[in-house]
Amino acid sequence: MSQNAYSILEIASFSLLGASGGVFYFLSHILGKFVMFAVAGILLTQTGLRDLKQMGGLASKMPFTASLFVLGALILSAVPPTSGFQAEWTMFAGIFSRGASGASYLAVALLGLIATLLTVAYTFWPIRRIFFGALPPTLDDVKEAPLSMTLPLLAVVVVAVLIGIYPDLVFKTLYSFASGLHLGGVAR
Repeated sequence: MSQNAYSILEIASFSLLGASGGVFYFLSHILGKFVMFAVAGILLTQTGLRDLKQMGGLASKMPFTASLFVLGALILSAVPPTSGFQAEWTMFAGIFSRGASGASYLAVALLGLIATLLTVAYTFWPIRRIFFGALPPTLDDVKEAPLSMTLPLLAVVVVAVLIGIYPDLVFKTLYSFASGLHLGGVAR
């Protein structure tokens, strides 16, 4: 939910940068969450388990799947060169540009910045729990997911990295659209 609140916060800044950045952030969020939720489905398919407490050490059995989950977490955690970084950068630029017009905007922007650290913590905790540590004996026969399940996720990660390196692939269109809206923000 906190991730969706970022987009709403950005759009609520009523600036061009804010509106376009909020949608950009939401699109990036979709990419990262898609990869992570799809890996959750792969884990269920390959292990038959839903309980994280019964997992551990799966990186040794499923290294490509583990890498995809980490990459999805990097997108959500806004680590360069992913789309998450560019989206968050734009988001905070829009929020802080409005912060100059009032203490409440600045306070909300600072709280949002602090919340990003929480995102990193709760995004990476499952990685440690699922993929590292001791492999339970019940998971000795687990195999890597087939390429038909993992390659589409790799394609999504590649798109997220391309957008991270070339954000104008998406941002110019979003900014152009937001320019047509009647926003009261000072940031252009």
